Amino acid sequence: MSEKRPLPDVSMFEMEQFLSWLDSIARMDGLDRFPQPELLAHYIKLARDVKHNYLELLNAAFSTDTIRCPKWIPIIFKLGQYGIAPRAFIQLAIEFPGLFNPMIVNAIAAPAKVPLQRGDVSLGLALQRLVGENQSRYVSCLTQVWGGTDPEAHFRHQCPDALAIHAEMQLAGFYDLRVERTPSFWFIGVSKKSCYLCDRFLAIHPNSLHTSACHQKLYLSWVPPPTGQ
Repeated sequence: MSEKRPLPDVSMFEMEQFLSWLDSIARMDGLDRFPQPELLAHYIKLARDVKHNYLELLNAAFSTDTIRCPKWIPIIFKLGQYGIAPRAFIQLAIEFPGLFNPMIVNAIAAPAKVPLQRGDVSLGLALQRLVGENQSRYVSCLTQVWGGTDPEAHFRHQCPDALAIHAEMQLAGFYDLRVERTPSFWFIGVSKKSCYLCDRFLAIHPNSLHTSACHQKLYLSWVPPPTGQ
């Protein structure tokens, strides 16, 4: 039988602060899908210091020796990273001003999704580009993998209605089309691990870009960026 972890030695004031924080965080459940920036910033601040201030209390309240914390707690930790990252970025600029001075800051609109007409999708043409003369062998393998169904119909049904350019690809494409803006220090910051196709694309990019981490997942809606090279 699992046992609750003992409460850490905290004062009544600290416990009241924790309960007040917990009550405020619980109100997030009723937020609109697109909350106002000021309200979102408020919750980011609440989540920012949670590991430092309340980690022991959260573990004691919501986990046991055999049961991990509920899923909403790691989500709060992740939200708090959006408050920690700007502070780290500012600290980096203070310590290494040469990386940021001079700097041009522009707001760039994300490219629209690329519509894909299912009628134009062809497994045969895709395999011909990828494996050439071995096309028929791969069609046979895919037929077995997909349970004996018509591979062309299955492939067309699984394809998305639109393709999206991932954040890493948007940045690479931006500099490809604006060579005069190429920074002296290449550093692309994203808030997640890169997918497999982004990782491979950047690895063969002429500017030798590399991702910090890759989760190895494939996305059917992936599309390369517009590029001048």
